[in-house]
Amino acid sequence: MINKRHVLVLNKLWIAVQVITLRKAIGMLFTERAIIVDPSEAFATYSWREWAKFRAKDGEEVLHGTNQVFRIPEVILLMDYDKLPNQKLKFSRRMIHKRDHNTCQYCGSQPGLEELTIDHLVPRSKGGLTIWSNTVSCCVKCNQKKNNRSLEEAGMRLIRQPKKPEFSLFKVEKRFICKSWKNFVDKVISEAYWTQELVNDN
Repeated sequence: MINKRHVLVLNKLWIAVQVITLRKAIGMLFTERAIIVDPSEAFATYSWREWAKFRAKDGEEVLHGTNQVFRIPEVILLMDYDKLPNQKLKFSRRMIHKRDHNTCQYCGSQPGLEELTIDHLVPRSKGGLTIWSNTVSCCVKCNQKKNNRSLEEAGMRLIRQPKKPEFSLFKVEKRFICKSWKNFVDKVISEAYWTQELVNDN
């Protein structure tokens, strides 16, 4: 429960900036870096001590403590943070591996970052660009097999076509997204693509 449930984080200007696990949110509440927002109660705010005194409503999911049952917060407000989410996407090896889930896009293996390389679908020697749609994570074995050839020449296939990653606050399964979040997050913004294209950046 504590690792699967997620909490929406607002900066002190009441703008959604992040989604975190319930475990992390509780840690922030304990250290008084944040307070709880209750959208169902006219956006009233509570410290964790105040929140812990409330009894759960009928049918409401709860968090079981050692000697007490707690209501689960869905939204928290940071006390001293007024920045906005960083929506600039840095084109780098790290981001390519993250996009590809640290998985070789040819054979599906996950050898670890030390054994992953970046492969150009159209080799640079043949005019291939270093851009999102022409680069994939690749294990050493597949990289050596493909060598300086195109996919057709090497007789290899991709698991999935590479594309530019999406920007979204919601990096969680839809079933874990709370209805109360709609009060704070614009759907269009939450599903917007990263806007800045960086090309030929090794």
